[in-house]
Amino acid sequence: MNNFILIISLIIAIVSLVALISFKAEKDTAKSKLESLPQDLQPTRHTTFAERNALKTKFNFEPKDTQVYEIIGEISKSVLKKNGFATEQFFTINGYLVDIPYTAQPYLQPEENIVEVIYENDEAWLISLNNVWYITEDATEQKNRELNHKKIHNAEIGQLKESNIKITGKREANASEHQQLKPTGLGMGSMIAVLLNMCLFLLLFDSRYPALATATSLFLLPLNYWLFIRMRRAHSKPVMVTKMNGKIYSLEESGDELLVYFQPPQLTMASSYAYYAPIKWKKEIERKIDHFVNFEVYPEREKLVSIDKNLSLAADQPEARPQVTPHVSMLIAILIFAQIAFNMVEKPIFDASLQQIWHERKITANGASELLEQHPNIGEKVVLSGHRQCLKTEKNHWDGFDPVLCQRFYLLDHALPTLSVPDSVEETKLAFINNYNNANLTPELNANTYYRLTVLASLNKQTISARKDIRGLSGRYFKKMTELFAPICDYSEHCPQFKEELTKQWQKLLADLPNPSTCSAEQCWQQMVSDEYETAYLVTHKRETYPLEQAMALVYKEISQQLVDNHLSHPLSEPAVLIHLASATQVPPKLEKLYDQLNAQFSIDGLTTFREYLNQVSNFSEIQGVVISARATADSLELVLETDLTQQDFMQQWLVLALLFVLLGLAAIHFTRMVWLIVSTPPK
Repeated sequence: MNNFILIISLIIAIVSLVALISFKAEKDTAKSKLESLPQDLQPTRHTTFAERNALKTKFNFEPKDTQVYEIIGEISKSVLKKNGFATEQFFTINGYLVDIPYTAQPYLQPEENIVEVIYENDEAWLISLNNVWYITEDATEQKNRELNHKKIHNAEIGQLKESNIKITGKREANASEHQQLKPTGLGMGSMIAVLLNMCLFLLLFDSRYPALATATSLFLLPLNYWLFIRMRRAHSKPVMVTKMNGKIYSLEESGDELLVYFQPPQLTMASSYAYYAPIKWKKEIERKIDHFVNFEVYPEREKLVSIDKNLSLAADQPEARPQVTPHVSMLIAILIFAQIAFNMVEKPIFDASLQQIWHERKITANGASELLEQHPNIGEKVVLSGHRQCLKTEKNHWDGFDPVLCQRFYLLDHALPTLSVPDSVEETKLAFINNYNNANLTPELNANTYYRLTVLASLNKQTISARKDIRGLSGRYFKKMTELFAPICDYSEHCPQFKEELTKQWQKLLADLPNPSTCSAEQCWQQMVSDEYETAYLVTHKRETYPLEQAMALVYKEISQQLVDNHLSHPLSEPAVLIHLASATQVPPKLEKLYDQLNAQFSIDGLTTFREYLNQVSNFSEIQGVVISARATADSLELVLETDLTQQDFMQQWLVLALLFVLLGLAAIHFTRMVWLIVSTPPK
C-alpha cells in the first residue's frame, strides 16, 4: 500500500511539473509567433482617440503606434490548474497570443473569430472582438463597475441608490470560500527562494573548505521556510463578502460560468449589478428568476458566493482543499539542492572526514612492511619515511589535474640500486641520440648543382626556390640513415613509419636515374644499405621530404623519452605500497622541472643531472597526510594521502553532512505531508 501511495505521489508530482513546463512552452511558442505579426499582416486602420483613451483607462497603457491589425481564425484556450482551480490561462487566435479580457470572453465564438489588436511591447492589445465587444464600451463598463465596487464596499446597510438592491451585511469569507475566490499560488516563490539559496551555495562552495557555503545555507534555510509558511498562511487582505437582497432578472452562460443579472441587462452599462456563478447552479437559478433572493457577492472579482441557503460555494466545497502543489514545488527544490550539494563535495575527503567521527589513529611507518602491518584505513593519519620509487604523471580520480612527477611513488623497504652504469640497450639508445644530434638529416643542395639549376631555369625563363628550401639527397645519405636508425628500430614504434618514408624518397631517386627502376620495400632497404647507388643524387623540395623529417623526429623523441622514463620503471622490490599524494606540496620541487626540461630539449648532460637528483630523492623522511582512499590489490596496497588539510579542515566536511541531513529531512517532511494530503483528501 505504501509503495502504491509513493508511486501515485511521484506520478502526481511529475505530471504537475510536466503540465507547468508544457503550459509555459505553449505560451512561449504563441508569443514567438506574435513577434512576426507586423510582417505577416498589413494594418487595416488607425486607432481613434476614444480607443486610445479606453486602453489607458482599462490597461493603463498609452500606445505609441496607432496601427490596428485584424486577425481572423479559431480561438484556442490553454489553462493551468491547481487543485481544480484555474490559476493562469492564455488565448491564441490563429496561433497569435492575444490577451482576451475577462469581460470579452463571453463573446468568443467556437469557430472563426475576428479580432482587432494593437501590437506594441511584444503584446497584442485587444480593440474589438467579433464586432460585438469594443474596448471603448468595455472601458466605460469597467469604470462603472469599479465605481459600483467602491460603492458596495463603502456602502452602509440599506438600499442602494438607483437600484432595488439592499445591502444587509458584510462578513469575512471562510477558508473554503477564500480558496475559491482568491486561490493561493503554486509555491513558486518559496521554490525560487530555495533555489537562490542553492545558487549562493554554489558561488561560495569550496570542496576543501566548505564551511562558509554550508553555514550560509543552513542560516538561510529557516528564512526560506519562514517565507514558505508566511506565503501559505498569510493573505495581504481578508476577503470580504457582501450580503445583499435583490431580484434576479436574467442569466446567461459565459464560458464555463453563469452571468447572473440583478438589474435589467439594459441598465448594466449604467449600474452593472451582474455577478458570475458556477455553471452547475443554472437549474436552481432559473427557478429563481423574477424572484427576490438573499445573495452574497465578492465585488472585487464579481463572484457570487451564495444565493439563499441552497446554493453556496461553501456547500460545493465544505472545507478548503489541502494545498499539495506548494509541497511538490518545495520537494523538487530541496531534492535539487541536496543532489547539487552531494555532487559538489570532494568525495574522498568527505568520506575520510566521516570516518574520523568514529575512529582516529596515527600511523608511523618506515618502509612498506611496517605500513602493511598496521593496516591503514580511510581517515587515519600516517607519517611515512624510507625509500621510494618515483612514478610518472598520470590522470587520477580524486582531482582533475595532472599530478607532478613523484606525486605517485612506491614505498619500499630497501633502496633501489643506484643507476649510473648504463646497460647495453641503454648504451645503444645513447649512441643513437649522440649520432642523431651530430648527423646532417636535412642536407641542402650543393652549391655547384644549385648554380647549374639556376642558369637552366633562367634560360627557360623559369624561377627556382631558394637553396635552403631544396634538399640534395645522395645515395650515401640513404646509407647513413639506415646505419643510424637500424640499431634502435627494435625499440621504436615509429621506426616502420621512418622506413616507409625513407623508402619513398629512395624510389624517387631510382626513378630519376638514366635507367629508371623500382623495388619492393625490403629490396629498397637492402639497396640503401649497399653501395650500389652511392653516387646517385635526388634533388627535391623540402616539402616533399617533410614527412620523412617528421618520422625521424618522432623516433628521436620516443627514444629520448625512453631514456628518461627508464629510471621511473625499474623492477620493484617486494613488498611495496603505491602512494598517491593529493597535492604536490611534499613533492621534491626540482624533480618535475628537470623532467620538463628533458622533455622540452633532451641532452645527455640533462639526463645525467636528472638521474643524480632522482637518486637523491629516492630516500625521504616524514611525509604526513590523512588517508582519503585505500584500495587493496592482489599483491599490494594503494593509498591516497591528503597532505594539506588539517583536522579542523576535515571537520568542515561535517557541516556538509549536516546540510544534507537537513535537506533530506525537509524533503521527507514535504513528501510525507504531500502523501497524507493526497490520501486523506476526499475526491471532489
